[in-house]
Amino acid sequence: MLITLDSQKLDHTYAATETLQALLDQIRADHVPDRLIIGVAYNGQTLADEHLSEALGQPVPAETQVDLQTGDRRELICTALREMAIECEEAGHTAQDLASRFDAGEVNAAIRDIGPFVKMWQTCYQGLTQCNALLGRDIGEFEHNGRDIGLWLHDLVEKLAELRTALENQDLTLLTDLLRYEMTPACERWHTLLNDVAGQIKEAPTTD
Repeated sequence: MLITLDSQKLDHTYAATETLQALLDQIRADHVPDRLIIGVAYNGQTLADEHLSEALGQPVPAETQVDLQTGDRRELICTALREMAIECEEAGHTAQDLASRFDAGEVNAAIRDIGPFVKMWQTCYQGLTQCNALLGRDIGEFEHNGRDIGLWLHDLVEKLAELRTALENQDLTLLTDLLRYEMTPACERWHTLLNDVAGQIKEAPTTD
């Protein structure tokens, strides 16, 4: 088995392992404990996400060249946070648009499109959880404007719960007000907040 790591051939010989995941864990521990393996290719063919998920649980095929690409952990986290920040900014425009559509009487279409708006926040929350795992620290412990991120997150969860309740009760007046006066500023705040946290992580001294 020939293995390259960031285009460099590994001299170390690795015996066959039970799974690709076990091989990756071993290589990372031996060579790049402070980085993440972000790309895997078999015989020059990059494994796409769906194929990689399947391959991780299987042995590496015999006579296979395995090419691995790594990435800096902090850079990956910062990139993910900044991408989420962009989504939050776009969500702010969506919240305003939804409120305007409720005002215009486009109720059915607006209610239908609240789903993707709420889904964006769920995805954002999942992304923060993944960043926590990669960073090895709870992002909720960072601060923004003198306040823990965890408290900002608690506020956001409460507002989303209010939005859900108003939707379930078909309280269109409250729903419109929440979108315009609560969720729009919240989106803008999280756009700034996530960029702020990304900057803090990038500048924080390494403890590795």
